[in-house]
Amino acid sequence: MILLLGPTGSGKTVQGQMLADRHGWVWISAGNLLREVNDPAINQMMLKGIMIPHDTINKLVFERIAKSKTASEERKFILDGYPREAEQAATLTKFEFDRTGREPIDIVIDLRITKEEIAKRLSLRGRAEDSPKVIADRLKLHDKQTKEIKDYYSALNVPIVTIDGVGTVGEVHDRIEKVLEDRQVLGAF
Repeated sequence: MILLLGPTGSGKTVQGQMLADRHGWVWISAGNLLREVNDPAINQMMLKGIMIPHDTINKLVFERIAKSKTASEERKFILDGYPREAEQAATLTKFEFDRTGREPIDIVIDLRITKEEIAKRLSLRGRAEDSPKVIADRLKLHDKQTKEIKDYYSALNVPIVTIDGVGTVGEVHDRIEKVLEDRQVLGAF
């Protein structure tokens, strides 16, 4: 399992989809799962930049993992935007260890871009939850939470790699592929 971290607008979704397409893995986006539910209360929380309750997002992610598993094949997963907090990371680790019997996370990739680049990218995206205030609040919270997640996985000796997310989609993807190859993560699948 690969975890993709990064602030909103960092390119996690595009990179996760590309990795899934290229390698036949399953891409799971927490944001997409929440939008698919189309629950008015969840939509309002997302518009205001409020964190979704752990139980809600955990349930959605774990259901998608279970749904993606077939009897004949253990599926490989790329998680985009989940976990967001150390508590979710611990819950994911327990869920996956209970399911597979091994340490589930192969690598954590943290895409980094500047605040200026984030603003530029999000202005093109045009989602309702991309207002300047919500973005600023989410970035502040993201930095705190990312540190907690990195600390949690670092204590478990999971490789954590920060990748420059600025450049063309292809350039960023090549950086990710090189890290996965160098760290022998591709062979782990």
